Amino acid sequence: MNMNNDIKIFKGNEIDIDSGNLAELIYDAFKEKIYALNVHKDIVIKIIKESYNISNCFLAFSNDFLIGVIGFTLKDIRFLKYRFKSILKHVNIFKSIIYYFILNWNNIKLAQDEIMFESLAVNRDLRGRGIGRELIHCIEQYARTNHFRIISIRSS
Repeated sequence: MNMNNDIKIFKGNEIDIDSGNLAELIYDAFKEKIYALNVHKDIVIKIIKESYNISNCFLAFSNDFLIGVIGFTLKDIRFLKYRFKSILKHVNIFKSIIYYFILNWNNIKLAQDEIMFESLAVNRDLRGRGIGRELIHCIEQYARTNHFRIISIRSS
């Protein structure tokens, strides 16, 4: 855990969290990209809830309210891995195929000693207050502690 004023940061698997709150935060941060899929918000939230790996993220809280997340990917474990079956539950087969490839188009291969951070999201009302910087710092500390030699950034 890391603290900055009233902000507490936990590794995702160290705390119980409402999956809807996390999915909503991710959706809000990336909704401009998601709009291109032309899918209703509720469906996208359901797909996100079924796609993230809670062990591969750090979560920032203020007064028990989720305000930020940063996901990371290791050699074989991604933070956000969109599964075809999950998408298919919510849209027809044709759209499922298209969405699956759009959402997973950048299947990056990492080295064993590499960690890549991605999916940085901070509550829109709280941006510019250093929350993202603190989340990135947690990834850096995690990388050092676990002897990763390479830290990559995924941007799209």
